[in-house]
Amino acid sequence: MPCRWYQEPNWETGKNIWWQLKRADGEPWMIAGLWDEWTDPDTGQVVPSYTMITRNCDGHPLLARLHKPDPALPQDAQDKRSLVHVDPDDWDQWLTGSEGDARSLLKLQPPEVFDQADALRTNTVLAQRKGSDKLL
Repeated sequence: MPCRWYQEPNWETGKNIWWQLKRADGEPWMIAGLWDEWTDPDTGQVVPSYTMITRNCDGHPLLARLHKPDPALPQDAQDKRSLVHVDPDDWDQWLTGSEGDARSLLKLQPPEVFDQADALRTNTVLAQRKGSDKLL
């Protein structure tokens, strides 16, 4: 699924700050997904369905900062999730390759692929709250 950006919530300040996740190079994302259609047996209506693929991002320095933590779980059991992005050079492999080809593309993008603007703004707010100029 192509998109210019998408939003995810960051709760590090204690309230939601929406991060607009864009590529640093300005190119569009291609979000890995699956789609199909089924026909309602009662009406004959063709119904499209799709899902966006996610994977665990607990150890990712940028993506693990997103989504509200579950207070019932310890920090090391939060199971943070992120959308999977397909690199432009891999679009054909994703769309026309084998299942094994597709599985090999289910990886997280490194932090430098992301525009860091919202993360830096959040870092500034957190640093000001700590009374320090040091960014996290």
